[in-house]
Amino acid sequence: MDLNTQITTLSKNLDFGTHKKKCPSCQHTRTKHKHDTPLSLSVSSECTLYRCHHCGIKGKIWDKNDKIFFKQLNTKIYESNDDNDVARKWLASRGISDEVMNHFGIIFSTHKFNGSGEIPSVGFPYKKQGVTYAIKWRSASDEHKYFTQTKGGAKTFYNLPEKLNGEKRIIICEGEMDVLSLATAGIGFGEDEHNTVLVSVPNGAPAKVSETSYDDKKYAYIADAEGILSNIDQSILLTDADSAGENLKETLSRRIGKAKCFEVDLDQYKDANEVLMTQGITGVQDAIENATPVPLAGLNNISVYQDKIQTLYDKGYSEGLRIGLPTLDRLISFNPSNLFVLTGYPSSGKSELADEICIRLAKQGWSTCMASFEKPPQLHALQLASKITGKPFFKSNKHERMSQEELDFALEFIDKHFIFQDHQAGSPFTIDGILDFASSGILRHGNQRVLVIDPFNFIDLKQGRLMMTDAINLLLTKVSQWCKQTQSVCIFIAHPAKPQDRSNKVPTGLDISGSISWYTKADFLLSIVRNDNDVSIHVSKVRWNFQGEQGIAKLRYNEVCGRFEEISGDSTFDQSYEWTTDF
Repeated sequence: MDLNTQITTLSKNLDFGTHKKKCPSCQHTRTKHKHDTPLSLSVSSECTLYRCHHCGIKGKIWDKNDKIFFKQLNTKIYESNDDNDVARKWLASRGISDEVMNHFGIIFSTHKFNGSGEIPSVGFPYKKQGVTYAIKWRSASDEHKYFTQTKGGAKTFYNLPEKLNGEKRIIICEGEMDVLSLATAGIGFGEDEHNTVLVSVPNGAPAKVSETSYDDKKYAYIADAEGILSNIDQSILLTDADSAGENLKETLSRRIGKAKCFEVDLDQYKDANEVLMTQGITGVQDAIENATPVPLAGLNNISVYQDKIQTLYDKGYSEGLRIGLPTLDRLISFNPSNLFVLTGYPSSGKSELADEICIRLAKQGWSTCMASFEKPPQLHALQLASKITGKPFFKSNKHERMSQEELDFALEFIDKHFIFQDHQAGSPFTIDGILDFASSGILRHGNQRVLVIDPFNFIDLKQGRLMMTDAINLLLTKVSQWCKQTQSVCIFIAHPAKPQDRSNKVPTGLDISGSISWYTKADFLLSIVRNDNDVSIHVSKVRWNFQGEQGIAKLRYNEVCGRFEEISGDSTFDQSYEWTTDF
């Protein structure tokens, strides 16, 4: 069996995402660490990429045209019998028309569920690349509601087309029954088929939404549909009227972009199928046509915020993330929706501090989109690798260089937690373009919570007839609103104007060239001053006192690896996560 065949066998039943396995190329040669899993497999709907961090083999073993991952299931095994008619009649009793059942290729058979024998069931076929690769089963009973699916499970939106055919809106449901209910009401079906894309999420709604991380493996179906979602004008989110449905709505709207998301009020009904059964086709149509915009950071009635206010009253405000540098953690915290402005004179360490913050946030689940105009991604990555490993990238006569294994570890960490806007390869220089690219990153990677823009003076303001101060004010307004709409943190680096005398001068927001808006629009304003390897970080503005306070943090800069370190060795802070290169 050749290498590609062996790796294909390893990967074809894996979920989307990154997996570690034993390497078929070098496993038999290893006398030490025989149980290591150095082969990294990155599985997507397009291909499987592989790389062994021990022997170095790497490559791509299949693409979407090979149809290896999405193998055709044998649906002929579900032969017709009396129970099939029972299942069809049950689905009809839920208001679903025969025409819709036939169009969607619904399967009627008997199936075993956990704790049950063979019972009449309805099968929803999931298709990709022209083949039925998975079936989700539901028991045909209102009394016993069982669910299961074929091995490997559904990994894509239900009923997602391969490409758009002129459709301008998409309706995302929480379950397959909702899709059938809308289609029965003539939405996304019949005359409306080429106006509306009608889909359902494959794995229901989450019990809760984490503020610190998203399970990209669970939500891989969103990234898989990027080509559809990014080219749709309107996204209507039809989730169940319960807490799990609200969580799903929050996750989808953040990743798709709240500006083009609408929500549906089902009144007292739980889902679209219940509306169909009680209010009929007209009730379903009215619910969709009366969809309202998902609230943005803007003008709303206070009722929109009532649940959030009650949560604050009951539980208080989230403490946010700290980065594990005690003297700085006492002054700042990282909460979604905040704009950090970081300034300092040339060579003071602004970019290095931003990188340090992002790495430490990454260790807690937040990923970063880097818009660094002065650093090509490959050179930026080696600086990040030095911070991660604590060792220099290049050879040195004085210090131990990072090993190949350590470099591989660092690059894998960077690949998982960072994406780069490559301006040399054509990424935009306008603020609208930068924010659009960052929004695309959120669509692909739901745990992206940080955007770094470094530095301001590379941005094409497109000010036209605007004064410089007005153009900067507009730019910062856009960034601030983007942070709130996407629940992200932006670290914006801006140079101060050159002073006549730099000795002992600490630049502030009022010193940044162009506009006082740098001070007024920032939620946090940080100034960094470096004297050799001693660094002072001055926090001169904190918008909300429950998120931090003004003050000065004194740190030491390790020029060997680029890390920032405590001077005092303060051990009172709970540093539960340590830098590690223990492989």
